[in-house]
Amino acid sequence: MQRHWYLTARRWIGALGVLVVVLTVSSARAQQAEERSPYAGQEEREIKALSEADVRGLLAGSGMPFGGMAKAAELNGYPGPRHVLDLYEAGKLALTPEQYRKTRELYEKMRAEAIPLGKQLLEVEKEIDRAFARRTITESFLRRKVAESAEL
Repeated sequence: MQRHWYLTARRWIGALGVLVVVLTVSSARAQQAEERSPYAGQEEREIKALSEADVRGLLAGSGMPFGGMAKAAELNGYPGPRHVLDLYEAGKLALTPEQYRKTRELYEKMRAEAIPLGKQLLEVEKEIDRAFARRTITESFLRRKVAESAEL
C-alpha cells in the first residue's frame, strides 16, 4: 500500500512539473508575441488607433497626423504652405514680401479650418474605439463612421 501511495504522489509531482513547464513556456511565448507586436503598448491609448502626436497634430491643425496629411503632395514636389514658410524661414527658399504674406494668410486660413475638422475626426475615432472596446461594433456602424470620417 505504501508503494501505491508513492507511485500516485510521484505521478502527481510529475504532472505538476509538466504543468509548470507548459505554463512557463506559454507565458514566455505570450510575452514574446506581445514584444514582437507592432501594436504593443498601444492598447493603453485613449484612442488606440492614434498616437499622442497624431492627437496633438489634429488639435493643432498641423497637418502632421498619420505621417502627414499631404505627404504624397510633399514627396512629389508640392509643399504645403507650412513647409513653404519653414523653407523660407530656414533661408532655403526666396519669397517676395507679397508671396510670403499670401502664403502666411493661406496657412492661417487652412489651419483655422483644420482645427475644428481635427476635433470632429477625433470624436469619430473615439466613437469607433469605444464600440470596439465595448464589443458593440457592427459592420453598419463601422461603415457609417468611416464614411463620416472620410467626408470630413
